Amino acid sequence: MSRLNDNHKRRLLSAFQHMDKLLSQSLNVVASTPAGLCSRYIQDMSPSELRHVQSHIEKIREQILGLLKKFEIALPQPTTPSSWILKTSLTSLDIVFEDLYPEKMRGYGDMDQSTAKDLTSEIEKTRKHLSQLLAFLADAKS
Repeated sequence: MSRLNDNHKRRLLSAFQHMDKLLSQSLNVVASTPAGLCSRYIQDMSPSELRHVQSHIEKIREQILGLLKKFEIALPQPTTPSSWILKTSLTSLDIVFEDLYPEKMRGYGDMDQSTAKDLTSEIEKTRKHLSQLLAFLADAKS
């Protein structure tokens, strides 16, 4: 039987969840080639170093899981669908694109008509792909 009260358990769970998030973020940085256009990271670890890091992170997670079990702290069940996260992110992306139209950027200085037209065209092409992806997700979930 656990000697921790509910407040202790919530504090420990919160700390372990934060730790797991940091471990996941760290693994995402070192385990993959930069996928983003603006990645700040240079992959400087060899495959063997990466396997070593992954092994230790797995052991740390096993220890955390053992602590949770020992002190009878239940992990909450996942509640957020990944498709909702994706739709939310894509909708936010669409809002950012909306703010990049030339008429929305007047406060940043003058833009010649040709450049404004090109920018608008490129934004609309990209938003079309974004719209198609959002429609796909909506259809897939209905």
